Amino acid sequence: MENEEAVREVLHNLSLLEYANDRRWCDVHPIVVPLLDQEQASRARGQVTPAT
Repeated sequence: MENEEAVREVLHNLSLLEYANDRRWCDVHPIVVPLLDQEQASRARGQVTPAT
């Protein structure tokens, strides 16, 4: 993956859920989706500075 450290962090804090069925795949935890939507809207309005 492109940024393995960041992926490990969100897997560890359960913001990203990993599944292993026939293949390995990940999805965002449903409770995180509204938070991401709010952050995206704030950034669009110029209210949030992206973290580095």
